[in-house]
Amino acid sequence: MELIENLRNQIIQNIIDTKDGPFLQAGSNQFQSFWTRDFCWASFGLVELGEYSVVKNHLQALLDNLDEDFLVPRILETGRSEITVIMNTILRFLPSPILKSSHSKKIKAEHYGEHGTLSIDSNSLTILAAINYSNISGDIEFLEKNKEKIINCANFYSSRNVNNLILQKDFEDWQDSANRSGYTFYTNLLYFRMKQVLVELGWINCNLDNLKALLFESFYRDELFVSIKDKQLVSSEANYLAIIWGLVEKEQAHRIFQRLNCDEYDREGFPICTYPKYNACEISWTTKIVGLRNYHDDMLWSWILGLKLLAARKLDLRKEAKKIESKIVDLNKRDGVIYEIYASNTLAPKSTPLYKSENPFSWGIGIICWALIDVINCAKK
Repeated sequence: MELIENLRNQIIQNIIDTKDGPFLQAGSNQFQSFWTRDFCWASFGLVELGEYSVVKNHLQALLDNLDEDFLVPRILETGRSEITVIMNTILRFLPSPILKSSHSKKIKAEHYGEHGTLSIDSNSLTILAAINYSNISGDIEFLEKNKEKIINCANFYSSRNVNNLILQKDFEDWQDSANRSGYTFYTNLLYFRMKQVLVELGWINCNLDNLKALLFESFYRDELFVSIKDKQLVSSEANYLAIIWGLVEKEQAHRIFQRLNCDEYDREGFPICTYPKYNACEISWTTKIVGLRNYHDDMLWSWILGLKLLAARKLDLRKEAKKIESKIVDLNKRDGVIYEIYASNTLAPKSTPLYKSENPFSWGIGIICWALIDVINCAKK
């Protein structure tokens, strides 16, 4: 399939050979660091593409660098990630060779950001990525070798477990431009899915039915899952993941999908991130400075478009899936690459005087490849 090969060529640009083996950059511009969250999500597409070596090497480095609390690094770097972001954001008018990361030094782990913030979803994502890699590649030895580290990785959440849900602090999950402290559906859905796959392996015990019931009690409102407990915000990504991972029954999943197709949550078939918008006081000042006040609400994210495609395929909504696939083809043909975010009013790649949408965006490309290839493989079985 021409689209898949084109996407493969894009994401391969972000696979970097280092002294410690191959790693995946989040992008080729301001996000040239090896961001854990971006890599883990992208890995679902990388394994479908057969790019096993980079996935295995990157995962091993993450598991080898758990800190004393069993926290996974938020970033792996050969330099300083904040310098990379600043140089490629504020100084992006400079010639590209000056801004390109050489990655010529040894890999080091960064567990916390410059403001002391961790990545609350990285541990769940690392476990899910590792088990998915093993299942698709057949590399069972990788799991057995890292069993203790993976269980330790899961045990990190014991310190954040409050009333059987994961309680997060400011700016910790993937929507890290907004203060989402409290209980979020995204983080707790990942936690549930992590527990589910570890139970299936027989590595832990957990009453999944009780945890699932608690998720519904805490977040399910009017046929959609709210983004933050006790708030009316709805984020599309976790609702699509609830469909993809089978948290909801088929009829319920269809209703969720159709609700997300309403104008509040959709722009010409492209899902917005969160509705309604966050209050300005909830957005970090650094995000506002670069002109991305609506980074995690009114923006259109390529990775969420990929999730929508996968959800449509899982529900066998063939006409809907074809429309989404055609939109991806059109975007890729128009721009020559898959971008990180698109403006909701024009569907053009988002650009401000201080920020340009990342490209090629590994996370978005990886999820789209997962959606496209997973369906092909299922059809062959």
